[in-house]
Amino acid sequence: MNYIELINQFWQVRRSKRITSLQADVYFTLLNECNLRGWENPFEISNKLICATIGISEPSLIDSRNRLQQIGLIEFQNGKRNSQSPVYYLNNLSRNRTIGLVEPLVTSLDETELSAEPFNKLNKTKKNKTSLPESPVGEAEVPASKIIDLYNEICKNLPPVKILTEKRRKAINARLREHGYENVVKMLQMASKSNFLAGQSQRGFIADFDWLFKPENFAKTLEDKYNDNRYKPASQGTVVNGKDSNVAYLEGAYERLTQQP
Repeated sequence: MNYIELINQFWQVRRSKRITSLQADVYFTLLNECNLRGWENPFEISNKLICATIGISEPSLIDSRNRLQQIGLIEFQNGKRNSQSPVYYLNNLSRNRTIGLVEPLVTSLDETELSAEPFNKLNKTKKNKTSLPESPVGEAEVPASKIIDLYNEICKNLPPVKILTEKRRKAINARLREHGYENVVKMLQMASKSNFLAGQSQRGFIADFDWLFKPENFAKTLEDKYNDNRYKPASQGTVVNGKDSNVAYLEGAYERLTQQP
């Protein structure tokens, strides 16, 4: 086994299996680590080190490595104790070399796997019920945890999300199917710019993740219907003769009432 051999294997597998850029980053980080250790295989490496190297969250790492194991590029086992790091093994599919940590879905590379036909024609088997959906515009599958990370990164003026529940996962996947990944990101950007959604209004309403990902609220936010031109913050007002417009209006009304006969 050598570096070039496994790199070529990765690109061969990617011709027939959907692999996101995030999953590719995880694989090449593991490949580089194995190379730095003189091809010690299997090897241990902590989640924190991988996350710090790539700049991703631990849930995103878990989603990515599960996919890599599912298609057979790697095998891994979690540490038996909290102090132990996970153990990884890089599979050499062309030589049918695995160590049996798990049973990979891909055990060898043949001409059918490597053909250039579209992915939907190659995959004749029923899709795993837990697999992530594709967007209608042909985006690669996107882990729900990545959307959570984007929300926390973009919408810093809104309540953060700390737990990815099954209900939230279903809502994320539904919006990805309906609108596509790019529109999900655009919606989050729109939400982050709205003072109204951040509670700066007469109502004091504050949107959260669950509210944004409801179908109707998602569509309205994406269409920029909560921009500040329509919903002025409660503290926003013009200045008249050195006074806030709200104060000036109240003083004027009082004077008119007191001057009436």
